Amino acid sequence: MSIVEEMANIETSPNVVGVFVGPHYPEAGSLLESRYKSASVATWEQNEWLQDEKFDAMIEDAIATVDQEERFAKYGKIQHYIVDLCPSLFLFDQMEKHGYQATYIDFPASSGEAIPIMGYNFAARFIKVYPEKRAELLNK
Repeated sequence: MSIVEEMANIETSPNVVGVFVGPHYPEAGSLLESRYKSASVATWEQNEWLQDEKFDAMIEDAIATVDQEERFAKYGKIQHYIVDLCPSLFLFDQMEKHGYQATYIDFPASSGEAIPIMGYNFAARFIKVYPEKRAELLNK
C-alpha cells in the first residue's frame, strides 16, 4: 500500500508523515486551504484529518476577500488559529540544492533573490539564459 493510499483512510493513516505542499498560487490562503480545509481530508495533502467548521468558514471568508491588505490580515489570524490548534508538527524545512551553469545562466535564487515559496524559484520568466555566453564558453 502506498502512502497516498494509507492517508486516504483514517484507519491506515500513519501517525507521522512528511508532507510537502507547494501553493497553487503565491498566497498563504492556498496552502492553508489545501492543507487544513475539511475538503482535503482523505487526500495526500492532509494526514491530520482536521474537520473544523470554524476554520473552513475563516479560510473561505479570507479567500473571498478582495482587498489584499484585509485578506492578508485574515490569513494571519488563521495561521494563529492553526498554531493554537496544533494539528501538525512543524519540525523542519525542506532544503534544496540545485546545480546550474553560472557562466551563461542567471538564476536569481543563486544570488540571494530566492522566492520563499516551494517551486517558485523555477518560474522561467525570472531565469535568463545567454546563448552567446554559452557559445563563447564552447569556443563557437
